[in-house]
Amino acid sequence: MSTDTSLMNYNGKDMEHIKNGKFKNSQTNLVDTLLDETYAAHNALDDTRLLFRLITCTSQGNISSIEYSDKVVVKSSDGQSWTGDKVIVTLPLAVLKNGTVQFTPPLPQNKVTAIHLLGVGYMEKKVPKPQKYIVTRWYQDKHIQMAYSHIPVGATGDLYDDLAADVQGKIHFAGEATNRQHPQSVTGAYISGMREAEKVFHQWQSVDVLRR
Repeated sequence: MSTDTSLMNYNGKDMEHIKNGKFKNSQTNLVDTLLDETYAAHNALDDTRLLFRLITCTSQGNISSIEYSDKVVVKSSDGQSWTGDKVIVTLPLAVLKNGTVQFTPPLPQNKVTAIHLLGVGYMEKKVPKPQKYIVTRWYQDKHIQMAYSHIPVGATGDLYDDLAADVQGKIHFAGEATNRQHPQSVTGAYISGMREAEKVFHQWQSVDVLRR
């Protein structure tokens, strides 16, 4: 058995695990699924503490819209709003799919296509006895609605890149479904967040914001 065949068989079994069911060629593009076996270079910020000084974190309210005609304005369903030069969107792919968050103006067509064509998986994990077990149901959480993204038949890994591309240098996208090399993983999500933070950081290098 060739190395390529062995790798394909391994990834087929891996997809059975990810999708929590029998692997079917009609469901997943296995060739492009191998993308996550390729490691690409990525660079973290030299000192993320510089960026932390620019960030205000809040967990209140559900995001309902993002406007970026001029300044970026992020609004929540409870009436709060935040205005800035840029935003990094880390919404799960399933949330982007259902249109819970409205973008004004609408996102570019290639990004809309990527959101539409990339697949989402619902496999969850449980830890059985000896003492107790934990079952996760992320797809029932309105803030997540999925487990992992995947590439359906007829789609390619280029969709990951399309989803990852920023819009007018204002709207930045991060999350596991934007990392072509490491999708379906916390690692991929983390790297994508650092990737976009680094983009924003370098775009701001010519602006004297770190001294504010």
